[in-house]
Amino acid sequence: SDEVSVLFGANSPNSLAGSKTLCIDTKRPKIEDFTCVTQKGDYNKDDKILIKAEFDEPVSFDDPDSIKLKLADGVYTESSPISIGDKTLLFTYIVGDNQNYNPLKIIDVEIEDQKLIHDIAGNSLDIANSVKSKTFNGVVIDTTSPQKPVITIKENGETVTKKVFYDQNSEIQLVIKYDEGATVKEYSTDGGSTWNNYTSEVTLGNGEYTIKARSKDAAGNSSESDN
Repeated sequence: SDEVSVLFGANSPNSLAGSKTLCIDTKRPKIEDFTCVTQKGDYNKDDKILIKAEFDEPVSFDDPDSIKLKLADGVYTESSPISIGDKTLLFTYIVGDNQNYNPLKIIDVEIEDQKLIHDIAGNSLDIANSVKSKTFNGVVIDTTSPQKPVITIKENGETVTKKVFYDQNSEIQLVIKYDEGATVKEYSTDGGSTWNNYTSEVTLGNGEYTIKARSKDAAGNSSESDN
């Protein structure tokens, strides 16, 4: 077994005075799980995601920088994970440009030298039999802006391209199509000085308008229409 208790008694061939219990430990420590400390949601460039690695027994970290989590090709957690107690390492992932993952995953664990993480008996980390991947459902990395809103003007229900209307009996409506991922949808009729929430087509009365539209997704990426 991994741990053995040996008793030296008075009648033992190699007896010692009294008795003594020894613990022989040949079991190598392993990573047993990962937890995303950061709550579920959508995250954008420069946002920080905290990931906790749990070990199956107390360990010493001679060089925490020797271990990092791989999230995609060329994408890793930051250096210098924080040791919390003797069974936990806290990693930080900072979202970079053009990184989009739905959901966020750990796909591998890379370590320079397993001996730099070891238990009290000196057994080094058993990376081969450790948990090395984890999917964090509900944690979305999104750095892509939504498509620009498309503005359409309709006269009596028909799409038109003209910009001046003379018929007082005409009903002029503003219709805006937004990206499916947009969670904030706004429009302006004064060139962007004031903004209103867009919920459905807007009827325009007499006047002169400079119409713009903008949107934002759940991660905070924004997009604005051309004038």
